[in-house]
Amino acid sequence: MRVLVVEDNKEVAAILSEILTFLKYKVDIAPDGETALDLLKNKSYILLITDASLPKKDGLSLVREVKEMYPSMPIIGISGYADPEEFISAGADAFLAKPFFIDALIKKIFQVLNKNLP
Repeated sequence: MRVLVVEDNKEVAAILSEILTFLKYKVDIAPDGETALDLLKNKSYILLITDASLPKKDGLSLVREVKEMYPSMPIIGISGYADPEEFISAGADAFLAKPFFIDALIKKIFQVLNKNLP
């Protein structure tokens, strides 16, 4: 099971990757929206986690485009400044404000993947 993380901040991307790897997911990281779209065309993902502020293609545009191409793709938007409603309106299934607690991220992941915490 593979997750795509779209985050241009290397430290945040590394933290997300560590958490997801701990949860037994395989993780690919894209530093921008265009790279994310290329990866989505070539690999299968069960979840997309994206920041709002990205180079080349912002997170909200990415969410809209991904939902057009893959309507059932679960998406979690993350941002320190974006309005959660903007992400949800764009098609994201959930939003998490930065900075976030690890347990809040894990809960969101399980929620959007329709899993229950033990």
